[in-house]
Amino acid sequence: MDKLSIRCFIFLVLTSFVTIVSCLSATTDYREVEDEHEFSYEWNQENGPAKWGKLRPEWKMCGKGEMQSPIDLMNKRVRLVTHFKKLTRDYKPCNATLKNRGHDMMLKFGEEGSGSIKVNGTEYKLLQLHWHSPSEHTINGRRFALELHMVHENINGSLAVVTVLYKIGRPDSFLGLVRTVTKNQVRLLRVAVHDNSDTNARPVQPTNKRVDESEFSYELNKENGPAKWGKLKPEWKMCGKGEMQSPIDLMNKRVKLVSHLGKLTRNYKPSNATLKNRGHDMMLKFGEEGSAGSTKINGTEYKLLQLHWHSPSEHTINGRRFALELHMVHESKNGSMAVVTVLYKIGKPDSFLGLLEHKLAAITDQNDAKKNVVMIDPSKINIESRNYYRYIGSLTTPPCTQNVTWTIIRTTRTVTERQVNLLRVAVHDDSNSNARPIQPTNKREIHLYRPKSS
Repeated sequence: MDKLSIRCFIFLVLTSFVTIVSCLSATTDYREVEDEHEFSYEWNQENGPAKWGKLRPEWKMCGKGEMQSPIDLMNKRVRLVTHFKKLTRDYKPCNATLKNRGHDMMLKFGEEGSGSIKVNGTEYKLLQLHWHSPSEHTINGRRFALELHMVHENINGSLAVVTVLYKIGRPDSFLGLVRTVTKNQVRLLRVAVHDNSDTNARPVQPTNKRVDESEFSYELNKENGPAKWGKLKPEWKMCGKGEMQSPIDLMNKRVKLVSHLGKLTRNYKPSNATLKNRGHDMMLKFGEEGSAGSTKINGTEYKLLQLHWHSPSEHTINGRRFALELHMVHESKNGSMAVVTVLYKIGKPDSFLGLLEHKLAAITDQNDAKKNVVMIDPSKINIESRNYYRYIGSLTTPPCTQNVTWTIIRTTRTVTERQVNLLRVAVHDDSNSNARPIQPTNKREIHLYRPKSS
């Protein structure tokens, strides 16, 4: 097996990939299905690709997911990098079973193991191989004759897929016992399946605005530091040109006292959640959309999607920076964003972070940090306060999308130094900060809500 050369067209996917994975929620199994007869690759079928997300509840991400595969690897979207480590492989001979799963041929390796690959220092064991024809991934719109998926898994259950694309040419030595493959070899893989289809390639999925946080830095002297974010990608231009950027300094002389905004109404509830290391911060992402409840702002309901932390704080009050800042990220049904923010100073432990401490301590790998933390109740976050700041800003990480409604709780909470350090150490991005520098307020209004005294 280790004679297999994979120098060309290698693609690594470290999240929910593997084409027809059960397309991940926090509570469902993400392995590929063993019997593929339940779905079809024919567009005109009731169980075709456009309908996969409706066939089973646990397949819903096939229809709703925003990080789906395959994608078109367009030059204009690709960024050249040099910081990834060399792909190291340690494969070995192993007993294997060739199985027809209904739409593809799978070579499944035995329990003794067929070796592994290392990605960013993490070992992923090879589980199985399977083929798609024509290729699922495309390069600048070009589809290839065949695509091999080498499916790996690490001890935490995260997946990595190494992919090889083939064009028609000489026989592939592994298939005969790439880079080129004969028409007969491609045909043989299809005929062996005999599902009456000419393809088992899922259509190309939208790339959307996927952001790998390793692509940018918080170090001011780096080429990918905050001052340069707007130049790293065309779709990140607002980071440099936007006039409604966040965070800002909430200065008393700029703040206008108001009483018309109304009390912050919240309806949060327990939900399954996953704790993930995104490269520069720790994110607690909730399961099904809306399962963690919502908040109402100016009569509009915003559903809670995720939480993450920045240290030190990104927002400041009269120039004062705090030890930690929590962002509770919400979205309305029309796609508008709202962030509720809590600032922390050093003091007594934060009870909500206390629930996560053992999970944070267990996360060690920057690119593979993901823990299912089961049920989390966001209503346990202490944000009770009569007063809050309100202004219109942006996301504080690329792509720095504007028109985000910010609500910063006026009352500062407490957190221990250990809890702050645990959030930074778990990320271990070699930086002491993941706080974006203060942005110009420009002519924006900043309101401080204070209810009328009765």
